[in-house]
Amino acid sequence: MTATPHVPARVHLRSRLPRPTRFGWGFALTTVLMLIGCINYMLSLGYFLTFLLMALWLTSAVHAARSLRGLRASATTTAEVFAGGEAHLTLTLENNTALERPHLRLSLPGALSAPTLELPARGSVRSEISLRAPRRGRLRPGTLRLEGGDPLGLFRARGHVPLELEITVFPAPEEPAPAWPTRAPQASAGGTLRVSGSDEYQGLRDYQPGDSPRSVAWRLAARSEGPLLTKVFDAPASDTLRFEYAALTGLDLEARLSRLTAWVLHAERLGARYTLVLPGHALEEGGGEAHARRCLTALALFEERRP
Repeated sequence: MTATPHVPARVHLRSRLPRPTRFGWGFALTTVLMLIGCINYMLSLGYFLTFLLMALWLTSAVHAARSLRGLRASATTTAEVFAGGEAHLTLTLENNTALERPHLRLSLPGALSAPTLELPARGSVRSEISLRAPRRGRLRPGTLRLEGGDPLGLFRARGHVPLELEITVFPAPEEPAPAWPTRAPQASAGGTLRVSGSDEYQGLRDYQPGDSPRSVAWRLAARSEGPLLTKVFDAPASDTLRFEYAALTGLDLEARLSRLTAWVLHAERLGARYTLVLPGHALEEGGGEAHARRCLTALALFEERRP
């Protein structure tokens, strides 16, 4: 699988002024109450302590406001993942200033974790975030959110970086997947690919949902009350396998795509040549990793047209 890069971008601050945390509001309220007490009781040392706390509160606000300034963020991710799995993003933060940035918190919609980083002065740091990929299609991570603050935790500054990334989520392969009824590859000792189709007759096997009606032993089924059987044939390994969406009768949309995904992966492992036929779209004959990726991408983005 290839990795998709994202060009480094500056962190955009959501607000120019940082916002106090709950602890920050409590700190401010305590300072105000101390000031009121000093005024009522004329406490000289109390004034000194109160104004010292006020200065500390304002200094923390300035420190938090600077915590995200001058940062650049970028991300890379694997371009493909199977439905039900996890997509992994590698995030890189760069600090080109002489100010250290401790306690930076990263978050992303749908992420399984929110890591906290410490970014050194004039340095960079990397972190990985995992995303759920519950369904096939295009997965867009969205906007990366960053939070910074002061060492005392009185203020938090928030920023964001739009991640222009797109991850292709392939259908989850069916496990275990039955043999393809007309061109399902299985390695044999004679140097051929064992397939079910219309070449040299080899025998019978139990019927499996999705088998072509042309391969079912109807005459045998009419003479007996036993289970349905499917005829099995052999074809040379040089034959092109044909994976057709329309041939998978009795299955819903996602079940068909999962089975086709399993067959494409199996054919790729065997080094077979095959073609994928979807309604309104047919991929030409081919083989290799690039051809498998094209087929899996077509399955990931397929939308059934309603009449």
